[in-house]
Amino acid sequence: MKGLLLILFLSLGLIGQGQSDRWIEARGGHGFFIPHRNTLPQLLTGHTNFLELGYSARVDGSKAWHHGYKGPLKGISLFYMDMGNERELGDLIALYPHVTLPLAGTVDAGLMLRMGIGFAYVTKIYDRRENMFNTAIGSHVNYNILMSLTYRKSVGRWVSSAGISMTHASNAALQLPNLGVNMATADFTLGFRLNREHRPLLETEFPDVLPSSQFSLTLALAMRQSDSFLDNLHGVQEVRAKWEKPLSDKLSYSLGADVIHNRATYIDIPPDSLSGPYFLQVGVNAGLLLRFGTNALFFENGVYLSQGEQDLGGIYHRVGGRKRLNDRCHIDLTLKTHFARADYLALGFGYTVN
Repeated sequence: MKGLLLILFLSLGLIGQGQSDRWIEARGGHGFFIPHRNTLPQLLTGHTNFLELGYSARVDGSKAWHHGYKGPLKGISLFYMDMGNERELGDLIALYPHVTLPLAGTVDAGLMLRMGIGFAYVTKIYDRRENMFNTAIGSHVNYNILMSLTYRKSVGRWVSSAGISMTHASNAALQLPNLGVNMATADFTLGFRLNREHRPLLETEFPDVLPSSQFSLTLALAMRQSDSFLDNLHGVQEVRAKWEKPLSDKLSYSLGADVIHNRATYIDIPPDSLSGPYFLQVGVNAGLLLRFGTNALFFENGVYLSQGEQDLGGIYHRVGGRKRLNDRCHIDLTLKTHFARADYLALGFGYTVN
């Protein structure tokens, strides 16, 4: 629960304070459950439908990144989805903050990317006696991730958009099974601007300064289960080294290395069969960062040099948010996955060397 609260805190912190135009919106859509593992096709029995009510506000232009992203939107939404399998999957209810970035054009008319992360409640979960075929999700309370690509158009005080979305819910292996539920949908949004007059972004001059390259070290901690039949949680410790190079005022790329000790991967292996580095995971990664002033969202893809005792494949991924505490220190929250399967959610404490 503390991790989910921090997700909300970081998501809201990344998108700033000021606002100008404000909308209330209703979004609905139709889609299907994605069986991303060979143990999940039996859960695909019907189509999904969802309804969402939300509030969005445009940033006011008081920060440099407001103009760099052409006046993006921040907001929060309440989401309900029938997952198309009432008996085994049930319904999903979510509350999540989000940011909408114009990829082409502006929020008045253009192509939009929306990203959000928050709470999710799933009504039907795995039970070895009453719901044994639902190997996708093992807990009622989960985190929720949404990404959508839409075309948005404003006419007077009304706004509409249409596009495609991906919705994910899981618990980061805090309670197994945890393959996660993934839903692909086509959707339509209709919104109404609350303020009568359009409020343009503030015309403020900012110095055109490109951040310098930096090197940081981060220690991250997590918990995860090792067995779905036992309520046992084991610690995960990460040491990450990362070098970042700015490409523009809002985009950077990164190269990094990871050393991971994941106790849950070898707890059931006899101690005499473990030796040396075989209980460690060592990898290298490359990624992109979307910067929002001093804060950032980041996306990384990695390859194991040593896989340890994990059996999820040789490629891993991270998505997360970083919040600066001062010029040197930061905290971050990252989800490590193997494709669409979550490994764990880690809280990190980092220090920038230069």
